[in-house]
Amino acid sequence: MRIFESRNVAEALIRGLYHLHIDGISQESRNGPVVRSPGTVVTVLARPEERVLFYPWRDANPFFHFYESLWMLAGRNDIAPLTRYVARMAEYSDNGVTQNAAYGHRWRHATTISPHYGGPIVGERDQLDAIIKELRENKRSRQCVLQIWDHDRDLGTQTKDHACNLAVTFQIDVHDRLEAVIFCRSNDAIWGCHGANAVHFSVLQEYVARSISAPIGKMIQVSVNYHAYEQVFNKTHDAMRLAEGDNTVEPYRRGDVAPYPLMSVPREDWDNDVKNFITDDGRTPEIDARGFNDHFFQKVAWPIVQAHDIYKDHTGPDRFTAAIWILQNCVATDWRRACIEWLERRRSK
Repeated sequence: MRIFESRNVAEALIRGLYHLHIDGISQESRNGPVVRSPGTVVTVLARPEERVLFYPWRDANPFFHFYESLWMLAGRNDIAPLTRYVARMAEYSDNGVTQNAAYGHRWRHATTISPHYGGPIVGERDQLDAIIKELRENKRSRQCVLQIWDHDRDLGTQTKDHACNLAVTFQIDVHDRLEAVIFCRSNDAIWGCHGANAVHFSVLQEYVARSISAPIGKMIQVSVNYHAYEQVFNKTHDAMRLAEGDNTVEPYRRGDVAPYPLMSVPREDWDNDVKNFITDDGRTPEIDARGFNDHFFQKVAWPIVQAHDIYKDHTGPDRFTAAIWILQNCVATDWRRACIEWLERRRSK
């Protein structure tokens, strides 16, 4: 077992790439050759809210990471909002409409059955509601387990989208901070563990923490099969090595950027906001920004998605100028910087 104690996802990504380069073992998989860690990898993030990647050699899509995390908390499973950001998300749908293992839908619409084993489905349950209620009533509870893996939909089934992450536990640690532990059966180090998953699950952790008025503690990712596809790994690792001198100037560590609070209003109002913000086509909602309760949606989410709309719906170099101008209104300095730099890299091409 290998444990990576890291400040944030940016540090963990570099440590993970070096680990696979030095200790990784080549194996075949159903999707092609991979470089796999010889054992389980545990990633411990001391500051999970520092969730945005800035490395040009990684070229993470901040628009997609940001929007998908909100799509999850809205409890959606339709793929159309996501394909606007990344077209290949359609490849993970069995019917071209929904995603089998949509995490947020499983969080917020978990099916319930009768008390007798094998009984009929009798309804659905919002697991996040139950977890938040439990932690509010008993902050020392050890029973707050968020289920993701579903034996009925994942075990031995034919689908393009089996759940990779299995469950999340939430507990208040000895310093009275909310700690989240994520268990993953199969984790792509580049695209998953130190990419999209670092955003999705840290946003989820912050959502629960702010809902119970607790500070955010460590986020721990337990990856049973920690790997990267060889072609992607070789390209990413080589690019990282070429940019090695730039890896020490990570913007969070230098104090150039900082996270912006996810929630500053009652949770019920925030939930209404996120449901209204995520649209069927992934575009900016028709509701005016001032119609949202939380400043997060007014001053962070709105300009990010509006800028993406301009980039996506127009052609020519002016679209970059217009989108970057809109992003100046985003008060989250980390997301603002990442989105602008991502656009600038595309403009330079």
